Amino acid sequence: MPYFLPLSEELSYEKINEKDEKHIGPYFLFVGRLEKIKGLQNLIPVFKEYSKAKLLIAGDGGYGKTLRKLARGNDNIRFLGKSNHRELRKLYKHAIAVIVPSICYEVFGIIIIESFSMKTPVIVNNISAPTEVIEDSGGGFIYNNNKELIQAMDILRTEPETRKSLGEKGYEAYRKYWTEDNCLKIYFDLINKIALKKKIDITVKETFTSEQPTFASSATESDIKCRY
Repeated sequence: MPYFLPLSEELSYEKINEKDEKHIGPYFLFVGRLEKIKGLQNLIPVFKEYSKAKLLIAGDGGYGKTLRKLARGNDNIRFLGKSNHRELRKLYKHAIAVIVPSICYEVFGIIIIESFSMKTPVIVNNISAPTEVIEDSGGGFIYNNNKELIQAMDILRTEPETRKSLGEKGYEAYRKYWTEDNCLKIYFDLINKIALKKKIDITVKETFTSEQPTFASSATESDIKCRY
């Protein structure tokens, strides 16, 4: 199955409004495990010199103690620890952008589509699959070094229309490719194509909702008939 996010009305972009924000000032956001492979040890020194916005770090992990020591004495960098889903949605929506500084090869960046679902652009280090998501969606920037990272940060911080445009592109890609309904449709279409190729008659009756797929059948959750 491809990656997807359930489309929850309660936690949708429209439901997370300004009154939920704590008004901590402009900030960039990192979300993920605090491990060396995530690259925060390269991002923290940038924000030691970058006073125009804060860096909020949501997550925990075995490398956290080292990272906190690295950021010690800098009020511009805040460690939030683990956050629940609702708290993360608020953080995503009000961030200038989410930064993904990973230094390892990753199959996919679920953080990216979580950010896209809140119309927030993403800045990613130029390595592995996350760059492809940005290229295909147009929902952010890719950087190769700290100079390019800071340039991207400055653009999104000072050009609200650019931020809005990239956020909308990311959101459109999320709705098209990574919602639960669309992913399940693609999945069942693929099953049908494989079945036709193998000359198997498969009938799957499905009814999709915004919360959770349900299968229409009088006998079981799925009505799957195979004839060889």
